[in-house]
Amino acid sequence: MSTAPVPLTNNEESNDEELAGASPVAINVLADSRGAVRLRPGIVAHSSFYSTAFSTDEISGLRYTNGGKLYAFAQGAASGEMFLVGSGGAASLGSMPGLFRPSIVETEAILGITTGSYPYKVVLATDAMSPLAGGPVESTHIATIDTRLLTNNNAAYRGRIYYSQTQEGSTSYAGHEVWTGYETGEFSTSARPDPVIAIADTTSAIFAFGTSTTSTFVPDSTQDFALVGAIEIGCSARHSIVRTDTGFAWLDDRMRFVSFSGREPEVISNALSLDDITTPSDCFGYRVAEGAYDLLVWTFPTDGQTFVYSNGTWSRWYMYDTGTTGWTRFPVSSHAVRIGYGDNLVGLTDGRVMSLSRTAYSDAGTVLKGYVETGFINRGTDAMKHCKALRIALRRGQTGGTAPTLLVSWRDDLGSWSSDVRVSLGTTGDTLPVVELRSLGSYRRRQWRFTFMDTAELVLAGVSEDFDVLGV
Repeated sequence: MSTAPVPLTNNEESNDEELAGASPVAINVLADSRGAVRLRPGIVAHSSFYSTAFSTDEISGLRYTNGGKLYAFAQGAASGEMFLVGSGGAASLGSMPGLFRPSIVETEAILGITTGSYPYKVVLATDAMSPLAGGPVESTHIATIDTRLLTNNNAAYRGRIYYSQTQEGSTSYAGHEVWTGYETGEFSTSARPDPVIAIADTTSAIFAFGTSTTSTFVPDSTQDFALVGAIEIGCSARHSIVRTDTGFAWLDDRMRFVSFSGREPEVISNALSLDDITTPSDCFGYRVAEGAYDLLVWTFPTDGQTFVYSNGTWSRWYMYDTGTTGWTRFPVSSHAVRIGYGDNLVGLTDGRVMSLSRTAYSDAGTVLKGYVETGFINRGTDAMKHCKALRIALRRGQTGGTAPTLLVSWRDDLGSWSSDVRVSLGTTGDTLPVVELRSLGSYRRRQWRFTFMDTAELVLAGVSEDFDVLGV
């Protein structure tokens, strides 16, 4: 008899053939660095913010300011509306034109917002919203560095970045409404004339994302901004850019997710297939830090797909529709971190603002269902194997209340899935059970599925198999 682990995650190699051990499927789960699997954070109302729908449009932008205010942007067909969200409701600040998701930046005195048309501002001291004066160009992105505002150009001269004069302090924004003229308040960005479809700032540099190149600029005492490098990697989705600790990750011009901090770019999606994506251009992304998990999340709204990267592994997130027993799009349409608290605030497609919580085991009252499928396993030989026992290490995480549900099924050689086996999780006080299922048949190649749901915590800590090679 031999004993070997059943790998629940595997992103070290990439292939598309199931029988060759294609990477596992993970739905609505998180995997830590040691391979333990649990349900993703659920969607729940936040005690400090209004959680009833205040718009018929999706909340496509959120910004939590250094001063503790939460602003939400509801995206309509040709314009959007800005709201200030408090504990008792959401107050409209006005509307602004634009076809794109909002790009929002904060200075000491104002928020700068642009959605593909001319930028607007919200004065933080008064919450008054109006067009940003001084002649800024039509833009899809706005950034700030070296006490200036910067935008790309969505109308003409798309290979350039435009910038304002400098301004410091919380009582004046005058310099941010001075945009100097042609060749004095702009600079060319790329080594070739590909349009700059997005810009983003770090504490020390501006990144210009073109359709086939990405360039990096830093403030310079003699020419305002100086080019420090460019790479032959572009961007195919202007709102897919997610800030990391040292740089950015985004969907590149070859349908790969890449990470770049100004040195060597890294492809992080080698084990992920995006072949079924039909509309990559509407992809948007954000970063979620929840407990020990640091997640990069990307949603393709038209295709209804959400991909999540964490600890070198990928999963997909959906809502589970109990009426049709099927999957629908994960409803988060924007994200902001509550500074000082670490809370993950989210705007939803139905016009609400809620939060993500690892201790919430439902999505706004809807059951949260997750599962992980392994790749096909042949234990190093295509001879028949007999599964003598499957051992499953679990943690319930509670001593009372509703017991979580774990279902186990399997299939052999692309055959049909077996009926689900409901796993008993022990008595009420048994929070760390090891469950053993015995004599589960013979196979050449086998794939396992572990499904867990219900409003209770369950961690799948590890799975191993006892098997005999039959030699035939």
